[in-house]
Amino acid sequence: MSLEELSDREREIVLQSLSAILRGGFLEGEFHTRLGLEPEELEEIVSAYPNVDDRNHDSKVFIAINNCLNEVCHGISFSSDQWSRWFEVNRSEVKDVFRKWRTLGGYSDPEI
Repeated sequence: MSLEELSDREREIVLQSLSAILRGGFLEGEFHTRLGLEPEELEEIVSAYPNVDDRNHDSKVFIAINNCLNEVCHGISFSSDQWSRWFEVNRSEVKDVFRKWRTLGGYSDPEI
């Protein structure tokens, strides 16, 4: 229920991350390898968002949120134009949301 505990703005940042990964073409040819999901599975999650359940750490929803936020924060090198196309906040704010979401889910990550 970590998502439910985030503010509306924080949930929007999660959605921006999911959408950037799904529609940005950043993981061409490596989508499943890097996310553990197929694009169609992520599309279903984005379409249902925010009415998704992220409580089970083995669920596709949890994996999608975790892996998309991780890619945005640590994996993909965005140009400033690419970043501003997908995000209304800076990378530091996305990292803060990632850290908060993980903490609410029972993880303590000193460095996200």
